[in-house]
Amino acid sequence: MDEWLSETIGGGIGYWSERLVALILDHGQPTLDAIAGVVDGLGGALDGLLLGLPPWALALGLAALAWWRVGRGFALFTLLALGAIHAMGLWEPTVSTLGLVLASTVLSLIGGVPLGVWMARSRVADGIGKTLLDLMQTMPAFVYLIPAVMFFGLGRVPGIIATVIFAMPPAVRLTALGIRQVPVELVEAGRAFGCRDHQL
Repeated sequence: MDEWLSETIGGGIGYWSERLVALILDHGQPTLDAIAGVVDGLGGALDGLLLGLPPWALALGLAALAWWRVGRGFALFTLLALGAIHAMGLWEPTVSTLGLVLASTVLSLIGGVPLGVWMARSRVADGIGKTLLDLMQTMPAFVYLIPAVMFFGLGRVPGIIATVIFAMPPAVRLTALGIRQVPVELVEAGRAFGCRDHQL
């Protein structure tokens, strides 16, 4: 008993952190495997889709997107930059990184929009959510890699999860702000026409 007590008190945060990680790994492995399967499946699908396209087709598509969103000059720069990437033999790592970013964006929106709706409708969720979002945005992104690697190993999954944690707060905040700024007249009109809460 004395040995356990001295180990517990002497170990402090390190002791309890180690116990918590061991508990999660012992009892939560099926859940972790399911999360890793979903994340890796999405990331792998986007990665395979982008790498399956001919480089010239993807470059033209990105240049067309750049022309539509920014202008002709940026589209030309996009083509030149992608051409330089291909000439240096860095096409596959670049496209894999693009797939990782797109997968992280999709997961951030899937998680961020419902959380933003919840924060806009609940003061308790808003108070707790703002604190957690501040923490998520102020911690360096590499800090999230440590637990992600501990629970999911090396590879695509911890990278996507760390990126999602860092990228989700803007989606949550903007969704909550957008819902709060909907004019009261529109909400009242919706209720007058018989809209339920989820429809509103």
